[in-house]
Amino acid sequence: MEGARRGGFSLLEMLAVLCIVGLLASLLVPAAGAARNALLRQRSQWQFREILSALDAYELHYGHRPPFLREEETPIALAPLCQDLIDALQGRNGATPAPSNPDNLRFGSLDPSWLAGHPTDAFGNGELYLILRREGLFAIPQKSFPESIRDAVPAGGVAEAHALWSVGDRPARRGVSWL
Repeated sequence: MEGARRGGFSLLEMLAVLCIVGLLASLLVPAAGAARNALLRQRSQWQFREILSALDAYELHYGHRPPFLREEETPIALAPLCQDLIDALQGRNGATPAPSNPDNLRFGSLDPSWLAGHPTDAFGNGELYLILRREGLFAIPQKSFPESIRDAVPAGGVAEAHALWSVGDRPARRGVSWL
Protein backbone atom coordinates (compact mmCIF):
# COMPACT_ATOMS: atom_id res chain seq x y z
CA MET A 1 0.00 0.00 0.00
CA GLU A 2 2.03 2.73 -1.29
CA GLY A 3 1.02 6.30 -0.36
CA ALA A 4 -1.31 5.25 2.46
CA ARG A 5 -1.76 7.91 5.15
CA ARG A 6 -2.13 7.50 8.80
CA GLY A 7 -5.23 9.10 10.40
CA GLY A 8 -3.54 12.18 12.06
CA PHE A 9 -2.67 15.74 11.09
CA SER A 10 0.79 16.81 10.07
CA LEU A 11 2.74 19.35 12.11
CA LEU A 12 2.38 21.90 9.33
CA GLU A 13 -1.44 21.53 9.29
CA MET A 14 -1.62 21.95 13.08
CA LEU A 15 0.53 25.11 12.95
CA ALA A 16 -1.65 26.58 10.21
CA VAL A 17 -4.82 25.97 12.26
CA LEU A 18 -3.24 27.48 15.38
CA CYS A 19 -2.17 30.58 13.42
CA ILE A 20 -5.69 31.07 12.07
CA VAL A 21 -7.24 30.64 15.54
CA GLY A 22 -4.71 33.10 17.00
CA LEU A 23 -5.45 35.64 14.27
CA LEU A 24 -9.22 35.39 14.84
CA ALA A 25 -8.77 35.74 18.61
CA SER A 26 -6.61 38.83 18.16
CA LEU A 27 -9.42 40.39 16.12
CA LEU A 28 -12.23 39.45 18.52
CA VAL A 29 -10.70 40.35 21.91
CA PRO A 30 -10.42 44.13 21.26
CA ALA A 31 -13.96 44.18 19.83
CA ALA A 32 -15.28 42.50 22.98
CA GLY A 33 -13.44 45.07 25.15
CA ALA A 34 -14.88 47.95 23.12
CA ALA A 35 -18.38 46.49 23.43
CA ARG A 36 -17.93 46.15 27.21
CA ASN A 37 -16.77 49.78 27.49
CA ALA A 38 -19.75 50.95 25.43
CA LEU A 39 -22.09 48.99 27.69
CA LEU A 40 -20.52 50.46 30.84
CA ARG A 41 -20.74 53.99 29.39
CA GLN A 42 -24.42 53.40 28.64
CA ARG A 43 -25.03 52.09 32.16
CA SER A 44 -23.27 55.14 33.64
CA GLN A 45 -25.44 57.46 31.62
CA TRP A 46 -28.54 55.57 32.77
CA GLN A 47 -27.42 55.96 36.41
CA PHE A 48 -26.75 59.67 35.87
CA ARG A 49 -30.16 60.20 34.26
CA GLU A 50 -31.84 58.46 37.20
CA ILE A 51 -30.17 60.86 39.63
CA LEU A 52 -30.97 63.91 37.55
CA SER A 53 -34.61 62.80 37.17
CA ALA A 54 -34.80 62.36 40.94
CA LEU A 55 -33.41 65.88 41.43
CA ASP A 56 -36.06 67.22 39.03
CA ALA A 57 -38.80 65.37 40.91
CA TYR A 58 -37.48 66.73 44.23
CA GLU A 59 -37.51 70.29 42.86
CA LEU A 60 -40.99 69.82 41.42
CA HIS A 61 -42.33 68.57 44.76
CA TYR A 62 -40.61 71.02 47.14
CA GLY A 63 -40.24 74.00 44.79
CA HIS A 64 -36.47 74.25 45.32
CA ARG A 65 -33.31 72.19 45.07
CA PRO A 66 -31.97 70.27 48.07
CA PRO A 67 -30.37 72.85 50.40
CA PHE A 68 -26.86 71.39 50.08
CA LEU A 69 -26.95 71.97 46.29
CA ARG A 70 -27.28 75.76 46.31
CA GLU A 71 -23.98 76.42 44.52
CA GLU A 72 -24.66 77.12 40.85
CA GLU A 73 -22.59 76.85 37.67
CA THR A 74 -19.64 75.54 39.65
CA PRO A 75 -18.85 71.82 39.65
CA ILE A 76 -19.88 70.13 42.91
CA ALA A 77 -18.12 66.90 43.97
CA LEU A 78 -20.79 64.36 44.93
CA ALA A 79 -18.74 61.99 47.11
CA PRO A 80 -18.78 64.28 50.20
CA LEU A 81 -22.52 64.87 49.72
CA CYS A 82 -23.48 61.22 49.25
CA GLN A 83 -25.44 60.73 52.48
CA ASP A 84 -27.22 64.08 52.10
CA LEU A 85 -28.15 63.15 48.54
CA ILE A 86 -29.46 59.75 49.63
CA ASP A 87 -31.54 61.31 52.43
CA ALA A 88 -32.94 63.95 50.07
CA LEU A 89 -33.75 61.65 47.15
CA GLN A 90 -34.59 58.35 48.87
CA GLY A 91 -35.94 59.36 52.27
CA ARG A 92 -34.93 57.59 55.43
CA ASN A 93 -36.95 54.40 55.09
CA GLY A 94 -39.42 54.80 57.94
CA ALA A 95 -37.03 56.64 60.26
CA THR A 96 -37.23 60.30 61.24
CA PRO A 97 -37.29 62.30 57.98
CA ALA A 98 -34.19 64.19 56.92
CA PRO A 99 -34.43 67.99 57.08
CA SER A 100 -33.87 68.07 53.30
CA ASN A 101 -36.81 65.67 52.72
CA PRO A 102 -39.40 66.39 55.45
CA ASP A 103 -42.09 64.37 53.63
CA ASN A 104 -39.72 61.36 53.59
CA LEU A 105 -40.49 60.70 49.92
CA ARG A 106 -38.59 58.52 47.49
CA PHE A 107 -37.61 60.36 44.30
CA GLY A 108 -36.38 57.88 41.71
CA SER A 109 -34.06 54.99 42.50
CA LEU A 110 -30.35 55.15 43.18
CA ASP A 111 -27.77 52.52 42.27
CA PRO A 112 -26.86 50.16 45.17
CA SER A 113 -23.30 51.54 45.23
CA TRP A 114 -24.79 54.96 45.98
CA LEU A 115 -27.04 53.59 48.71
CA ALA A 116 -24.01 51.93 50.31
CA GLY A 117 -22.41 55.39 50.56
CA HIS A 118 -19.96 54.95 47.67
CA PRO A 119 -21.25 56.84 44.64
CA THR A 120 -19.62 55.46 41.51
CA ASP A 121 -20.28 55.20 37.82
CA ALA A 122 -20.54 51.81 36.11
CA PHE A 123 -16.73 51.66 35.83
CA GLY A 124 -16.36 51.98 39.61
CA ASN A 125 -15.02 55.52 39.30
CA GLY A 126 -15.99 57.64 42.31
CA GLU A 127 -14.99 61.06 40.94
CA LEU A 128 -18.47 62.37 40.14
CA TYR A 129 -19.46 65.98 39.67
CA LEU A 130 -22.72 67.87 39.33
CA ILE A 131 -23.28 71.34 37.92
CA LEU A 132 -26.52 73.32 38.24
CA ARG A 133 -27.98 75.93 35.92
CA ARG A 134 -28.27 79.37 37.42
CA GLU A 135 -31.82 80.59 38.02
CA GLY A 136 -33.19 82.59 35.08
CA LEU A 137 -30.71 81.27 32.49
CA PHE A 138 -31.64 79.06 29.58
CA ALA A 139 -28.47 76.94 29.63
CA ILE A 140 -25.40 76.00 31.63
CA PRO A 141 -22.63 77.72 29.63
CA GLN A 142 -19.86 75.57 28.19
CA LYS A 143 -17.27 77.69 30.05
CA SER A 144 -18.77 76.54 33.38
CA PHE A 145 -17.54 72.99 32.73
CA PRO A 146 -13.96 71.97 33.51
CA GLU A 147 -11.53 72.04 30.60
CA SER A 148 -11.18 68.23 30.73
CA ILE A 149 -14.76 67.63 29.54
CA ARG A 150 -15.58 70.75 27.52
CA ASP A 151 -15.14 68.85 24.26
CA ALA A 152 -18.19 66.73 25.24
CA VAL A 153 -20.34 69.82 25.94
CA PRO A 154 -22.12 71.61 23.05
CA ALA A 155 -20.72 75.06 22.19
CA GLY A 156 -23.99 76.73 23.23
CA GLY A 157 -23.90 74.99 26.61
CA VAL A 158 -26.38 72.54 28.09
CA ALA A 159 -30.00 73.69 28.01
CA GLU A 160 -30.95 71.68 31.07
CA ALA A 161 -31.29 72.27 34.80
CA HIS A 162 -28.24 70.17 35.71
CA ALA A 163 -25.44 68.04 34.31
CA LEU A 164 -23.64 65.11 35.94
CA TRP A 165 -20.37 63.50 34.88
CA SER A 166 -17.56 61.26 36.02
CA VAL A 167 -13.85 61.73 35.50
CA GLY A 168 -11.57 58.72 35.32
CA ASP A 169 -8.05 57.77 34.35
CA ARG A 170 -9.21 56.52 30.94
CA PRO A 171 -11.31 58.41 28.39
CA ALA A 172 -13.69 55.43 28.34
CA ARG A 173 -14.70 56.31 31.89
CA ARG A 174 -15.82 59.81 31.04
CA GLY A 175 -19.51 60.30 30.62
CA VAL A 176 -21.52 63.48 30.65
CA SER A 177 -25.29 63.39 31.09
CA TRP A 178 -27.80 66.15 31.38
CA LEU A 179 -31.48 66.13 31.89
